[in-house]
Amino acid sequence: MSCRMTLRKTKAHFSFSVLGFLFLSQWASASSAPLTLQDVFQSAQKQSEALQIQQTREAQVQEKWVQNRGMLLPTVQVLSSYQYQDLKSQASLLNSRVNMTQPIFHGFGEWAALRAADADREAQGYLSKQAVLMLYQQVAQAFFSVLAAEKELKNLEELLKLTQQRQAELQQRLKVGRSRKGDLLATQTQEAQLMAQKTGALGDLERARTQLAMLTGVSSDFQISLSGPNPYSVSRVEEFLGQLEERPDVLSGKFAVISAEESQSIARAGHYPGLDFGANYYLKRQSAFWQNVKWDLALSLSIPLFQGGVVSSKVREAAERQREKEWMLAQTRRQAERDIRSAFQAWKASVDQEKNLKQAVDLAERNYQEQTHDYRLGLVTYLELITAMNTLQETRRAYDRTQIQSWNHRAMLEAAAGKVSL
Repeated sequence: MSCRMTLRKTKAHFSFSVLGFLFLSQWASASSAPLTLQDVFQSAQKQSEALQIQQTREAQVQEKWVQNRGMLLPTVQVLSSYQYQDLKSQASLLNSRVNMTQPIFHGFGEWAALRAADADREAQGYLSKQAVLMLYQQVAQAFFSVLAAEKELKNLEELLKLTQQRQAELQQRLKVGRSRKGDLLATQTQEAQLMAQKTGALGDLERARTQLAMLTGVSSDFQISLSGPNPYSVSRVEEFLGQLEERPDVLSGKFAVISAEESQSIARAGHYPGLDFGANYYLKRQSAFWQNVKWDLALSLSIPLFQGGVVSSKVREAAERQREKEWMLAQTRRQAERDIRSAFQAWKASVDQEKNLKQAVDLAERNYQEQTHDYRLGLVTYLELITAMNTLQETRRAYDRTQIQSWNHRAMLEAAAGKVSL
């Protein structure tokens, strides 16, 4: 009986161990899955100081809107005064009252200030979105730099491996007198050059990985995969130019113009009379004449007659500020169009170049195979063979670089048009 119980416990323990092992294996595989561009971009947003600064600016603008809204609401306060007269009479007066003041009309300046604050709030919100787009461009640039560096290192290692294989083959042929020592020296020279290039490529890769890790906050042992907007979807530049007015910086500029326009109304309100409603409730009043008066209501009217031309100057200043914002908006639109056209041309050129290089790789590979076959038959020299091999590898390196550039330029194009999912 005890043996059966022991056997059951052993089986149960074994089952839990297997389940635990499977769970840990799945967790480890999930945690070590290659990161995509969207993954590192989301990680970068969590630690970006630039985005945190924009959030604080949004909060500041929001509070300014609250302050301007408060200008439309009544003000309630307790006012107290203690008056002590000369020493002969030794009289003192203590007055205390609850005062309420409600603005009624001030040339609609308060309403204009509220609309301006609302436009500023919208403008700052779009500036925050523009900061996210700029961060996306930085992350995409660093992301594809790592991929390009990894691909370059892999190609160099492959070319180095082929060179070493050729070197071993030459050493055997040299022993039987079928190759020249100069060919071996040429191969050894190329091997040394490739080793130097590999060292440089390792440094470039390490710098690219460090930059991406610092920018996004991912661990230093991260793995990434080629991802991002599809660079091979057929597009026309008009599709991206049509998104120009929806770019966050352009929208922010539009609201900045609205805010500047309302600033003129704020300044112009200084020409109008001011009307306020006031009410007082007296808590304590030491005056024989007013002792029985507990409350009063009042309307206050102020009519500006002459202010030294200050108000007119403020109106002209606000008008110039509006013109400045309009010119800045035009400048932003022009820059946005320039960014989109430049990014589109770079993307289209890299895609077209990639197609041509793909064909060149196929031809270079066929040429290398033919040269290898002819070399074994003694129909071509070793120089022709090594030239064909180097041409193939260099063409592959150019093709891989251009392929990464196609993905990178497409991501830059999407960001330039503001089409990135934020």
